[in-house]
Amino acid sequence: MTEIEQLLNRESGLIGLCGSNDMRAILQAEKQGDPRAKLATGIFVYRVRKYIGAY
Repeated sequence: MTEIEQLLNRESGLIGLCGSNDMRAILQAEKQGDPRAKLATGIFVYRVRKYIGAY
């Protein structure tokens, strides 16, 4: 159970998608053409819009 908790709590989300949870670094990597950073940014924006729309 500890390994699963570690994976879900520490190695998922933005870090799991592109290796960083710092949005500044992700946006910089996206500008440089990193497809993983582009995917992470797209998912982040989608979720923000989804939660704002839910309100």
